[in-house]
Amino acid sequence: MRKLILTLGATALLAVPATASAADYTVTGGRLDWTMANQFESTSDNSRTWLGYAIRAGGQGVPNGRIESTAPATLTNPVGTIIPGLNAAATPAPVKGLNERYKLSYPANATGSTLSTTSAGKLSATVELAGGFTFAIHEASGFKPGTIVDPVVTIDGATGTLRGSGTKIGPAVTAYDRADVQFNLDLSDAVVTRRPDGSHAITNIVPINTAASVLSGFPPPARLYGTMALTIAADEVIAATPLPAGTPGPAGPAGPAGKDATFKVIRLAKAAFATKAEVHVRLIDRATKKVIARGTVEKKTLRLSVPSGTTLKGTYTLQRTAKKASGKLQTTISIK
Repeated sequence: MRKLILTLGATALLAVPATASAADYTVTGGRLDWTMANQFESTSDNSRTWLGYAIRAGGQGVPNGRIESTAPATLTNPVGTIIPGLNAAATPAPVKGLNERYKLSYPANATGSTLSTTSAGKLSATVELAGGFTFAIHEASGFKPGTIVDPVVTIDGATGTLRGSGTKIGPAVTAYDRADVQFNLDLSDAVVTRRPDGSHAITNIVPINTAASVLSGFPPPARLYGTMALTIAADEVIAATPLPAGTPGPAGPAGPAGKDATFKVIRLAKAAFATKAEVHVRLIDRATKKVIARGTVEKKTLRLSVPSGTTLKGTYTLQRTAKKASGKLQTTISIK
């Protein structure tokens, strides 16, 4: 099967050049990563987020909120560790700041998910997601928690929606379903990248709340909900005429055993590159010039897949791998 390759223009999400024919795809996996910083200095702070609003502790009128995941959804803290929840009442209190970003992840369900392109190259997708999150604020005042469970993301060119089911935050338990649009999705500045595992990630999707959004508190249409990244693994569906099976040949020799890898998150002393976007990199031993790890870097956060048994300590060359990367392509970093 041919692997799906996506490109993204400034105002429209494309799957193939405009001259190509329409195509349908089988979705085999993926996930939605929803990232928000724990940031809220004041109501006039343009960098604040709903998570920052909720995870504030204090006296009467302060949300004193919490967020908890329900499997298979996961919540990841700023250093890449999966945690069961985030609570404003925790001791010590969660650290605030633009770099204190938490990731809410829903894995994709291949059943019910679709992906297709038109003859003009326009991408359409419906991605079913699994798991849920509980969002609670003002519980001391009698507010009931809200949930977003098993959502579905739809994409149509440069726009999209996120719908789900669950209960709303409020003085009473009130259920809702997919008839309500929780967020409109703005993909006008989104970027598509090819990941090492062959999947494609649509990053910088901006969620915009609606009057029906569970996460109320900001008048719609507010863009204070961080960003989303949608990863889709898919194969093109190609009709084929079955051919008779040939005679099986002899088995070939076994290949060498592969090496296990460990995922590591490293905080750098300063941003590796000028761009604010996540970029793919390779880590190179300065003495041997050999590549010893691969991964991504975003500002000061370096995420690497490191072969088991490899110790990272010392000075290395960090090199961008994208063929169309511009500006500074490599830098020197120190890992303690």
